[in-house]
Amino acid sequence: MYALKPLFERYTVHRGAAHSLLFVLMMSLIGIHLVILTGKSINSALLVGVSIAVGMLTHLILDECYSVDINNNELKASFGSALKPVSLNAPVASTLQLLVIIVAIYLLLPYQQDLLQTLQSWHNKLTRIPLMPNLDIFKQWL
Repeated sequence: MYALKPLFERYTVHRGAAHSLLFVLMMSLIGIHLVILTGKSINSALLVGVSIAVGMLTHLILDECYSVDINNNELKASFGSALKPVSLNAPVASTLQLLVIIVAIYLLLPYQQDLLQTLQSWHNKLTRIPLMPNLDIFKQWL
């Protein structure tokens, strides 16, 4: 394991293209596809996708919080590099991520009805929880 670390550090950059919202979306979609390929339910696939997204977003948010020096009331040089929509410093990687996302969404089209039904079911169950807002209230403004 220790022999791989220098090699890994040489060819990767911390907070590179993997520290973007585009990467989070790509990994979530890949997770959904892997679960579908194993023959599990759409519900399970979406749970995996949401879990991946929540875990990765938690990591990115904590990294961004670490970029703020509370004691000295200043921002570290790394501020803004942990949670970004797209990695502009790695255009090739970002373009590949976008292509993977487009292909992944296209490959999910046959499951569109099942995905929408599952999401509607989740919404209905979550709105029955007293702490969750009723989204019907917001529809009057749309």
